[in-house]
Amino acid sequence: MIFSQMGSSLTANVLNVVVLTAALSVYNSGVYANSRMLYGLAEQGNAPRALLKLDRRGVPYLAIGLSALATFATFATFATFATFATFARRSSRHRSVSCGRAHRSIFANR
Repeated sequence: MIFSQMGSSLTANVLNVVVLTAALSVYNSGVYANSRMLYGLAEQGNAPRALLKLDRRGVPYLAIGLSALATFATFATFATFATFATFARRSSRHRSVSCGRAHRSIFANR
């Protein structure tokens, strides 16, 4: 937003791409590490044996699916709470105060 206000929308777009690429990289490494951990736990008998299923290339596809689903659910939960908190904070700034019959905004004089 700062770069856009300065008139450099290209810089803002490049920065957005860099940040989104970094976030996807973190998500990918988390899914990879979690799926291998689930597979290892299943080998030890500490997780369901179904997580031991491999495809023809040796990839534990059920462990990856479960890991991706859990990671996405966690992200969606945090994103929902962050969105709600932002909305609640913004809407609290615009509450009206009743003064008899007339209503005026709390921040009308600012």
